Amino acid sequence: MFDAKVRKNAGPLLLFTMPNDLPHWRLGLSVSRRVGNAVTRSRHKRMLREAFRLTQNTWPKRAGADPEQPACGYDLVVVVRPHELMSLEDYQRQLFSGVAAAHRTWEKRLRNADDTQGPD
Repeated sequence: MFDAKVRKNAGPLLLFTMPNDLPHWRLGLSVSRRVGNAVTRSRHKRMLREAFRLTQNTWPKRAGADPEQPACGYDLVVVVRPHELMSLEDYQRQLFSGVAAAHRTWEKRLRNADDTQGPD
């Protein structure tokens, strides 16, 4: 996942994305001990999971290779850097901005890959 090389900074969050073949997004969280004690780390994870749950249906999806295939989501790993706990709305905004930027990067990357392959 970390070798995918599509990472985006979103404030105190570092987002790694990779396309999946599922019709939905998947979330992974990495919160190191540098962020705080166990209670603080759990609070960050709960806030991020809730922000993900509330906003994932509005996030962009990539078109499937087959026109009959539904749009596909991405696998998302969020690495939390040390920071003060933010509001739920702030986490939603940070996640959405990072996800939108990552989606644009993947669309561009996949479009360039299609162009270099050329017609059969």
